[in-house]
Amino acid sequence: MRSYYFLWLIIILVFVAHQMNAQNLNDMGFSQLQRTGLELYEQGKYAQALPYFEHGIEKGLSEYGKEDSHYAVALNNLGLWYWAVGNYAKAEELYLEAMEIDAKTIGKMHPDYALNTNNLAKLYMDMGDYSKAEPLCIETLKIQANSKSRQSEYAISIDNLAGLYKTMGNYSKAIALYKQAIAILETAVGKEHKDYARVLNNFGSLYLVRGDYDRAEPLLTQAKDIRATVLGKKHLSYATSLDNLATLYLAKAKEKNVSPIAIKMSFSMAEKWYLESRDIRANAVGKLHTSYATSLIHLAKLYQDLKEYAKAEPLFLEILNIRANVMGKTHPLYTASLWDLAQLYHEMGNDNSAEPLYLESINNTVQQFNRYFPSLSEKEKQNFYLTTQLRFVNFEMFCIQRQVKNPAILASLFNVKLVTKGLLFNASNKMRQRILSSKNATLIAQFNQWQSKKDFLSKVYQMTLAQKERSGLNEKVLEEEANRLEKELSLRSSLFTRANDNTLLKWEDVRQKLKSKEVAIEMIRTFEKNGETFRIIYVALIVTNQTVKYPDIVVLSNGQELDEKYSKFYRNAVKQKIRDERSYDQYWKPLTKHLNGVKKVYFSADGVYHQINLNSLLNPATGGYVIDEVDVEVVSSTKELLAGARSTSTAVKEVTLFGFPNYNDEKAAIADSSRGLSNVSAEIGELKMDSSQRFFNGEKINELPGTKVEVETIGALLKTKKIGKRMYVYNDATETQVKKLNNPQVLHIATHGFFLADLPTSKGSEFAGIEAKKIRQNPLLRSGLLFAGVKNSFDKTKRINGEEDGILTAYEAMSLDLEHTDLVVMSACETGLGVTSNGEGVYGLQRAFQVAGAKSVLMSLWTVSDEATQQLMTAFYQNWLEGKTKREAFRIAQLTLRTKFPEPYYWGAFVLIGE
Repeated sequence: MRSYYFLWLIIILVFVAHQMNAQNLNDMGFSQLQRTGLELYEQGKYAQALPYFEHGIEKGLSEYGKEDSHYAVALNNLGLWYWAVGNYAKAEELYLEAMEIDAKTIGKMHPDYALNTNNLAKLYMDMGDYSKAEPLCIETLKIQANSKSRQSEYAISIDNLAGLYKTMGNYSKAIALYKQAIAILETAVGKEHKDYARVLNNFGSLYLVRGDYDRAEPLLTQAKDIRATVLGKKHLSYATSLDNLATLYLAKAKEKNVSPIAIKMSFSMAEKWYLESRDIRANAVGKLHTSYATSLIHLAKLYQDLKEYAKAEPLFLEILNIRANVMGKTHPLYTASLWDLAQLYHEMGNDNSAEPLYLESINNTVQQFNRYFPSLSEKEKQNFYLTTQLRFVNFEMFCIQRQVKNPAILASLFNVKLVTKGLLFNASNKMRQRILSSKNATLIAQFNQWQSKKDFLSKVYQMTLAQKERSGLNEKVLEEEANRLEKELSLRSSLFTRANDNTLLKWEDVRQKLKSKEVAIEMIRTFEKNGETFRIIYVALIVTNQTVKYPDIVVLSNGQELDEKYSKFYRNAVKQKIRDERSYDQYWKPLTKHLNGVKKVYFSADGVYHQINLNSLLNPATGGYVIDEVDVEVVSSTKELLAGARSTSTAVKEVTLFGFPNYNDEKAAIADSSRGLSNVSAEIGELKMDSSQRFFNGEKINELPGTKVEVETIGALLKTKKIGKRMYVYNDATETQVKKLNNPQVLHIATHGFFLADLPTSKGSEFAGIEAKKIRQNPLLRSGLLFAGVKNSFDKTKRINGEEDGILTAYEAMSLDLEHTDLVVMSACETGLGVTSNGEGVYGLQRAFQVAGAKSVLMSLWTVSDEATQQLMTAFYQNWLEGKTKREAFRIAQLTLRTKFPEPYYWGAFVLIGE
C-alpha cells in the first residue's frame, strides 16, 4: 500500500515540476528563450534545449507574427535543433521558411540573412548535397564581407567552405581557406576560444586525411586542449578531438613500424579515447544520432585492425542502421558504411556477405557522380573522383579474386568500367555537346566567354612575372573566374540532359552491338594483393556476340614488367629497327585464346597499352604482325560501340592543311602552336629540357621540308578530286590561324610535336615562358605543336605580351572550335604521348582535340621518319577519297607503306582513335 502511495507521490511531483517549468518558460521573454536554448545547445544538452526553442516559436508567433524577422530567428534556432538530432527534412523545411521571411523583411544583403544561407549550407553539406551547399557558402561570405560583419562570424563561414572543399577532395582550396580563417580568429577572438579551436581541429583533420601526420598533430592537440578548458570534457566538440587524436596516434604507429609493444599501447590508448568519446556523444545526443555513429565507426575500425571481428561486426551493423534511418540510403556516409562492412566481411573470408554490400556501395557511388558532377568544374570533378578512386580499385581487386568462385561478378566489373572508364573525359565532352546542341543563345555565348577566358589564361601563363605585374594580372584570380564560369556552364548544361544520359550501361548492351567474328576487350590496369604488398596486374574483360552469362577474363600478373621492362624493350626495338620477338608474347598472346576466328577487335586500352601500337607486335611463331591477324580498332571505352553506327564512309568535302611553318624567322607572325619537336635531328627521343630550358640545340629549330612536300602533295590530290582545301604554310602556318578555324571537316597539321617527359625542378625553371611548376600542375601544358615564329617563345627579350607564342599546347587545343570536325591529323612526333591516368586515358593532344569536338584523331606514338610519314599520309588520303572509311583507308596505307619500309618504326608510329 505504501509503495502505491509512493508511486503516486512521484507522479504528482513530476507533474508539478513540469507545470512549474512550463510556467517558467511562459514567463520568459522571446530573446531569453532563444538565448537560453542556444546556451544549452552549445553545451550539447539537446533534450533540455528543445522546450526553449519550441516555446520561442510560440512566443515569436504571438508577439511578432509570421512575417517578422524575430519569428525567422526562432525558426532558424529550431531548425538548428532538428539538424543536430539528424532530422534533416524538418530542418530544411524550417530553414527555407526562415529564409523566405528574411528575404522579404530585411533583404538578402543584410548580415542576419547570412544566418539563413549559412545554416542551409551546413545542412546540405551533412545531407551530402554539395551542389546546393557550395553556392550558399559563397553567398554567405559575400554578405558578410559586404556588411563588414563580425570577423569571427566571417571566419566560421570560411571554415564551413573549407570543410566542403575538404569533403570534395579539393585540398588546396581548403588549406588556403583554413589558414585565412585561423589568421582572422587569432586577431578577432584570440587563441583561447571555441571557434579558434574548431578551425584548428578541422584544419588538422584535413592533414590527417591526407596522411600528413606531422602537420596534423600540433593542430589537433591544441584544439583538444582549448576545448577541454573552454567547453569542458563532456562536450561534443571535445569528443571530436578525442576521436581525431586517437586516429592520429594509431596511424602514426602503423606508419613508422614501431615495436609491437608500442603499437599495443597505441591501440589501448585509442580504445580508451574512443570509448570516452562514445559515452560523451551518447549522453549528449542519444544512440540514434549520426554523431554517436561517428564514435562507433572509430571503435569498429579499431577492433577490425585488432582482428577482433566479433566486436567489430555489430558496431558496423549499428552504424549502417543509424545512417540508413537518419540520412537515407543515398547519403555518401551510408554508402561509406556499406563499403566498411563489405571490407570487414571480405577480411573475415565471408565473401558471400561482402559481395552484395560491395555492389550496393559501388552503385551508390556511381549515382553520386550523376548528382554532383553537374555543379563542378573539370578540376573539381577530378578532385571528387579521387576521393572515391581507392574504392573502385578495391572493388576491382575484390572482383578479380571473387571471380574464381563466382565468375558472374565479372559482369558487374564490366558494367562499372563502362561507367567509370574515361569518366572525366566523357563529362567534358557531354557538357560541350549539350551546350552547343541546346540552341540556347545565352548559354552558348557564356560557353564562348569561358573558352576565351581559358585562351587568355594560356597567354598569361606564358608571360614573365614582370609582364604580369605591369599588366595588373593575377593568375589565381583569373583561374578562379574561369573555374566559376565553367561550373555555371556545367550546371546549366545538365538541364539539357537527354533522358538516357544517366542510364546505367551493361555489358549486354555491348554484346548486342557486336557482329559475328567481332570482340570487345576492356583492358584494366589494377592491383592484386600479395600478402601485405600490392602488385600491378592487367585484366582483360572479353565479350563476343556469343558471350552468355558474363565476360571472359584474362589476367596478366606481370604488370610491373609490362609497364617498365617490356615497355622499354618495345620502344627501343622500334627505334633501333630491330626484330622484336618478345612483345607479342607479353602484350597480346595471352588474349589470343579468345580470338579464334575473330576478324575485328574493339580494344579499350589502359596503362601501358596506351603507349604501344598493337598492330606493330610481331608474332614470332608466324613471322606476321597483329595487323595481319586481326583488325584492331582502339576505343577509349567499349561503350563507344553504343553511340550509333560505326565504320561508315564520310565524303570528304574540304580539308584544312598546315605545314612547313617558319619557326625561326623573327618577322614571322608571332608564334603559334606546335606538332612534336623532340630535338634537332629527325629521330628524336622523348622531349627533355636542357639547362637553358630549350628543346632544340643551337640557335634554330630544325625545319621540316618534308612537311611542305606532304601538304602540297595532299593539296594536289584534293584538287584532282575537286575537293576544297585551305592551306597554310611557312609564315601563314601560325597558331593564330589555327585558333581562327571554325569547324573544319578535316584538320591536317604537319609540324613538330612534343611531350615533356621530364621537367626541370630548379626554382624559376620554365618552358617557352611557362613555369615548370605550372606545367607539373596541369598535364595538358606538357604537350603541344609548333607553328611559325615559335623561336621567339624561347627568347625572353622577344616575347610579346598578349600575342600568340607559336606553341599550341593541349590546354589551348581544348578550346578550338571543332564540334563538327570529322578528323584531326597530327602528322608530327609523339603526339599520342602524354600523362597516363588509370582508367582515364592520356592527358595530351589526343584528349584535347577530342574534347574540342573532333570525332577522330590520327596521332603518333614515337618520333617519325619525315619521308615515311609523307608517304603514309598521301596513301591514306588517296584511299579515303576513293570511298573507303577512315579506318579502312588508314589500315591499307599502313600495309602499303610496309612493303617499302618493313620495320614498324616507319609504318606503326601512327594510331587512329575515335569514331
